[in-house]
Amino acid sequence: MKLSHGLKLFLTSLLITACSKSDPQSDSITDNSSSQQQLKNAKYSSEDEKKALSRFITGSEFCEKYKSVTSTENGFYVTVPVDYERPESGTTKIWAYFTSGPFNPEKPTMIYFDGGSGGNSHGGKKLLNDFNELHYDQRGIGCSHPESLDLYRDPNFYSNTNNARDAEEIRKSLKIDKLSLYGASYGTVVATIYASLFERNTRAVILDGTVFSDDPSSERIVGYYLKKMHAALPKGTQAGLKRYIDSEEQIANLWTLARILMYSNDPFGQMKKFLTLAFPSENEINQKLADTILGPDLHRQLFFGDEISSVEAFNNQVLNCKNGRQKHKIDVSLFGPTMGGAAYNVFHNYEYTVDRTKECETIHAKEDSILYSADLYPINLPVVYFQGNLDGATFASGAVKHYKKVPKKQKQLLIAVNGGHCPGMASLRSNNSDAIDLMETALLGKVISNDQLKKFNAVDPSVRWVYTSK
Repeated sequence: MKLSHGLKLFLTSLLITACSKSDPQSDSITDNSSSQQQLKNAKYSSEDEKKALSRFITGSEFCEKYKSVTSTENGFYVTVPVDYERPESGTTKIWAYFTSGPFNPEKPTMIYFDGGSGGNSHGGKKLLNDFNELHYDQRGIGCSHPESLDLYRDPNFYSNTNNARDAEEIRKSLKIDKLSLYGASYGTVVATIYASLFERNTRAVILDGTVFSDDPSSERIVGYYLKKMHAALPKGTQAGLKRYIDSEEQIANLWTLARILMYSNDPFGQMKKFLTLAFPSENEINQKLADTILGPDLHRQLFFGDEISSVEAFNNQVLNCKNGRQKHKIDVSLFGPTMGGAAYNVFHNYEYTVDRTKECETIHAKEDSILYSADLYPINLPVVYFQGNLDGATFASGAVKHYKKVPKKQKQLLIAVNGGHCPGMASLRSNNSDAIDLMETALLGKVISNDQLKKFNAVDPSVRWVYTSK
């Protein structure tokens, strides 16, 4: 079912996404024909591979397709090696741009590392007062699509480290001595690697919704909170939900809905809002709404569309495969034998297997021999963490582990109680002067004060920010 426009806007408003003049030079490894012609001439090992690559367009075509946005950006291309270990392998172009207006060399510069993987920041507004705000499309995304289909489909083209090293090439091109880093979601992986590899060129680091490593077992947390969400529902809604769900697939879909709503602040309240609309009582069900929010394609429809800001499926798939997300089990058991002192025996417990093995084989993406773990990249710089305790995408336990093991000097961990995914950016997007002041303090490598935190707490009444450290 196609997600209704109104519901999509409503749901999308809860999510943290994440969230022109061009250089005429072209790739050294390139096919100058259009993407359609390259796709037509390509040889595929299977129909699945052909389907996986069917949405390929070149970077120049992407910029042209969305020129209503890209033409307003203060954008430019930087040429980088395809393979940093083998410079002779050729070059590709990375698109970078400023959302704060023309680059001012008198101001410090913040570079933003997008989430996803596969996300971008196109269409974003100026957020800070006293910084250049620099963004870039990571390789294989947006205007940084290579001009060659063969290069686009090569799994070796993509890596966390390549994304970090591309950012360093952008810094060099601008002749900036030091960057302040803001990593959100998957972007915290790239920011961690950059800060560790390029310490001399980094001023300070913000990590918002932090990834420590790929640990699928932590997704059991969603099942735990889903049980608590269910217990908070009105009894009539619980009974209507029980009547509606009749398969393990629908249980898995409910788990997915819970995780999506854990991207927002106050996920318990959001779950109650959606499910009471869908199931007002035991005998009253809004069938269309229930089928939509508990359908199997909600996640894909929200994140993988054709808007300029959509997550790009191929890039996301390749890096998931390479970063160890090929096959794992998720606990989607919903309700235990007792809940809040009352007895519930609604659904049985079971594990839902996510198996991307075939998809990874289709695009020839093998798991990296050494998987990303943040403790491989120590940081000797000031680091500030913003983390929601109810984050359903990058779990709070990962942020705490990162805080304990990675920074070797000044560090602060701020927890948003009742907060979801990337709650720091959610506060910053409010355009509140106190939120901007606090973020700029962190980006300058200074310690956030208790007075600043007190003011920051007034920005969003749905969460309460607390220090777990100073």
